[in-house]
This record gives sequence, C-alpha cells and structure tokens, in this order.
Amino acid sequence: MLNKPSPQVLSALAALEDDHNFKSVLEWLESSLDELDVSTRSTKDEVLTRWNQGATQVLTDLVGTARSARVAVSRMK
Repeated sequence: MLNKPSPQVLSALAALEDDHNFKSVLEWLESSLDELDVSTRSTKDEVLTRWNQGATQVLTDLVGTARSARVAVSRMK
C-alpha cells in the first residue's frame, strides 16, 4: 500500500534505528498492529474489518521497512 521508499527515506530510517525515541514509536506501532489484529478477528462489521485490514497492511509495511532499512541501505552500497 505504501510507495517503495527512496534511498533517502531508507537512509533516514536506518539513521533513526538506534534512536531511543524512534524505538518507542516502533514499539507503539507494533502494539497497534496487535490491537488491530484482535479487533479485526472479533468484529462482525464487514466495513470495519476492511478498514482494519487496510490499516494493518500499511502499519505492517511501515514497521517492516523501518526494521529492515539498515540492511536495505547496506545492499545499495
């Protein structure tokens, strides 16, 4: 769902990887993913389920990109 990050964005994410505050943000996003998973499994509202699935896809992409940015940057060199 997210556009492929540019090398500049990947470098920025890699630089933030060791920042304590950024780690807190990533932990919050991962916690939000867990809550979305529970919410999606327990809702019977189809529209809300679709919204949750979309949010889950975006958050998963974002967290995955942030967690793998340093490796991606090193591969580009």
